[in-house]
Amino acid sequence: MKKINFSSKTNNLKGNRSFVQKAMVSVLSLVTLIHVESKAQLADSKRNVIQNQQITQLATIRDVFKGGYAPTVWKESYISGWSLDSAYEKAEKSLLECDSYCSPKQYQKILKDFFAYMKDYHVGIIFNSSERASLPFTAKKFGDKYYIVYVDTSLLSNSAYPINVGDELVLFNGENPEEEVKKIVSEITSGKALTDHSLSELRLTRRSAALGMEVPKGSATIQIRKDDSTLRSYQLSWNYVEDPLREESFHASSASGKPLTLLEQIEKKAQMLWTPYLAEPEQSSTAGAPINPYGVGSPVSYVPFLGKKITQVDSKFFFNYIFDLPQADKNSRKIIGFIRIPHYSGGAEQVAEFKKIIQFFEDRTDGLIIDQINNPGGSVFYLYALASLLSNNQALTTPLHQVKVSSELAHDAANALDELKDITSEGDVKKVMGENPQLGGYPVNLQTITFIKKYYKTIIDTWKTSQKIRENGETPLTEPIPLYIDQINPNAEVSYSKPILLLINELDFSGGDFFPAIMQDNKRATLLGMNTAGAGGFINSVDVPNNTFGVSKYSFTGSLAKRTTLDGQPPLENLGIRPDVEYSPTEEDISSQTFPKGAYINYQMKIINQIERLINSTNGDSFSNP
Repeated sequence: MKKINFSSKTNNLKGNRSFVQKAMVSVLSLVTLIHVESKAQLADSKRNVIQNQQITQLATIRDVFKGGYAPTVWKESYISGWSLDSAYEKAEKSLLECDSYCSPKQYQKILKDFFAYMKDYHVGIIFNSSERASLPFTAKKFGDKYYIVYVDTSLLSNSAYPINVGDELVLFNGENPEEEVKKIVSEITSGKALTDHSLSELRLTRRSAALGMEVPKGSATIQIRKDDSTLRSYQLSWNYVEDPLREESFHASSASGKPLTLLEQIEKKAQMLWTPYLAEPEQSSTAGAPINPYGVGSPVSYVPFLGKKITQVDSKFFFNYIFDLPQADKNSRKIIGFIRIPHYSGGAEQVAEFKKIIQFFEDRTDGLIIDQINNPGGSVFYLYALASLLSNNQALTTPLHQVKVSSELAHDAANALDELKDITSEGDVKKVMGENPQLGGYPVNLQTITFIKKYYKTIIDTWKTSQKIRENGETPLTEPIPLYIDQINPNAEVSYSKPILLLINELDFSGGDFFPAIMQDNKRATLLGMNTAGAGGFINSVDVPNNTFGVSKYSFTGSLAKRTTLDGQPPLENLGIRPDVEYSPTEEDISSQTFPKGAYINYQMKIINQIERLINSTNGDSFSNP
């Protein structure tokens, strides 16, 4: 019998088992590798999908600008090295440099920087976020120092926190407030240095993620200097509102609304709305909060009372009064009217009230001071309606616009013209538009419709004759044309005829640029203050519904407005309106020991002296030397 070698068989089994084990390990390793690679591929796929979506959205925005942004040629000549393509390439490069894909905050910052590159106060982007924070005071720079100019006493007890208007703000979170303001300036830079700085001063104590800003939490420490030079420090809590959605999640927006009527469509296309950097409403305060006179669009401004009030007209919309002009000779008494125009967003009700006030002033005053300090703009038709009441019975010429004619604008013009084609009489106007039709309080009659038709026809003709330009990927600009109305006819019933002094500053935007341009170009008013912001054209706004990346809307300038009365027909864009008499409140104004805090004694005297010169000028010339 053959002897079985059990040792050898055992060795063979061991060898086979070892082989199987190794094979299984190899298979498991391969499966693990495939799993890891699959996860990596999924991650790469997710990265590529999100990254591609971000680049696609950026490219879409660029294409919208190519088709609809009017100031492109002006920007290329005015700003050295400015290029829309360069701005896009820089943003695209930043997107590709993100690890994996850009987070919401990273992506939104890239978009915000792209919009800021345009140096245009009508260009901006709003994000879907309710995160914001505020402190109950406002500070402003005068000279080299910052002073408290507003305190929300509904949120800050003066007995516990004796922080008052006129106190110097020495430190903000341990630093000179200027350092914090500079950080904000770097976030919102859009054009003019003085305007950027003034906007950033407002945002020092009011932050919003909807504007792409970093929003602080917790507390802030401030140090103030009182009248007696004593220093006091306080810790204040940021009034913080959290976004209910996760900070690092992409989330969507939605857009809805009923269709606009033809008149509403026309007025929407003539908006000279405020800069997106002011789009978020003033954060409030409670119902009992005092009005912030430094707020943009505030019903009252920081312009001081200019004399002893005699009377006023009861008004829901316009702060106004009549006062005695101080005179050395009591026999030469002069009576002055004062009215504030906080913004140019209004309609028939506001115009009717303005008309009542101007009639009252026409009958009783020797001159008028109009305060449009910190005016954010609004509707061009509402602006025209107010100007018609101040025209001294003369037609007022308006700036002309070079309109960027996109395919959308051309088709909108064709549709509007089709709706208007059967209006050939005053009876047709009422039949189609209804009784007493108005655009922002400006009367719509057959003449108005005729001018509107002419505007739309120019848009259509420009599109039809620009095929060669469009083939090169560009869209055309019209020749300089009126924005619907080339001359503002005087109101048929009321027209102020006395000298006018108009107060302006660096936080006047859009319509706040156009109104002083019209008044100055027609020699209807003298302008006192600082150069306006220079938001020179009408604004287009694009809603972004159901967007993954938290973009709510963005805006851009659809026309380039030009002043036809000045040599070279300079645009309003970037340049703004230069005052006839330059003045900005000084440190002495805010810290005067002679008058109560905030009395602005030098500013007050500058205004009074100038209106007196206007009234006393023998020929009524509103451009008397200061």
